[in-house]
Amino acid sequence: MLGRRRHLNTDQAERDAAPARRLLRIERDLREQLKKLHDQLAETKRELHLDPDSIHSVVEAGLALAGQAPLRQVRIDGIWPDPAGVRTRCPVFALPPLTGSWQLAANGLEHPHTHEIRPIVFDHALYGRP
Repeated sequence: MLGRRRHLNTDQAERDAAPARRLLRIERDLREQLKKLHDQLAETKRELHLDPDSIHSVVEAGLALAGQAPLRQVRIDGIWPDPAGVRTRCPVFALPPLTGSWQLAANGLEHPHTHEIRPIVFDHALYGRP
């Protein structure tokens, strides 16, 4: 401030900032890796036609081939019937009682507190909605 300093030593400040710079570099690299993985997932979904309707069709075909009952449509306020009128097919289903090894498909559907069997969806955008 008084103009007496002829040399400014920033070595300690640079050493103190090094961990923060490393953390920022790690975060940037992680963001880049996540973006690449997200893009790869989107491309794989497109290539394999892994959209909600296709997955629903495969599950229905599998149930039919195994002699299981079909999925049942579920009415859920705000989702089906679609209040916006965009969806023409029900996106929410109840899993019927399954037999044989198919019973394992119901694992995890029971709510841990209410023990109510939760509905299933094939569209990840609907997951966790009321």
